[in-house]
Amino acid sequence: MKPLIEYDRKSILSEEVFMEIFDQEDEIKKARMLLSCEERASWVLRLSLISW
Repeated sequence: MKPLIEYDRKSILSEEVFMEIFDQEDEIKKARMLLSCEERASWVLRLSLISW
């Protein structure tokens, strides 16, 4: 997966991102990836609302 900083509000929700997360066999790493994506998505959403 590329660094989260490179994802915008559309790409963070892409099937590619979710497939990579759910293909992860390590449940702890999977949970961390989900939390990181959630944090990034909320940050991107806040930025888009401010600039809107």
